[in-house]
Amino acid sequence: MPEEFGVSEFADRFTRAVPLVGKPALALLQGYALTRLLDASSVLQSIQPPNTWEDCFDLRLFGPEGEWHAWNLGNGQWGARLWLGKDQDKRLQLERELPLWGNEVTSAENGWALLREARGAEIWVPESAVPKPLRSDSAGALAVLKAVELVGYDASTGLAGIVDCALRAVEVNSHAT
Repeated sequence: MPEEFGVSEFADRFTRAVPLVGKPALALLQGYALTRLLDASSVLQSIQPPNTWEDCFDLRLFGPEGEWHAWNLGNGQWGARLWLGKDQDKRLQLERELPLWGNEVTSAENGWALLREARGAEIWVPESAVPKPLRSDSAGALAVLKAVELVGYDASTGLAGIVDCALRAVEVNSHAT
């Protein structure tokens, strides 16, 4: 069951969740003009006026141990859930690798690399997610977002389906090296 809290509690809830997801902890922040991957340590400082947490609609804090997912409910309220891999039935998890934009590294700074694809889409990813050495003939996405889809089952109907997804890591795309 998701927890609900006011936007004034956001920083405290986020700070308490960081050690629970493990290291390295990353965050996927989503909101108009704010969507990006960040190191967990820089998330709270990333929202600066004129932007506020109300400009964001979703935040996924994730690491090797699990994911804290928070979403904007509107009117200053947020919902969140904590998913920890150790507490889950492995038979109800489907491992996924989701390709991230970019087959070209255009720049790097402070441990992050900018991936760009031919039509201009770009995303900053941890430099550790970029293959080394970078081959000039690399095709396809260089980095992948590792995730698990969570299967739910309703015994009364006999139906199963994907009920949630949890992010785990950003890594080198082993299929592109």
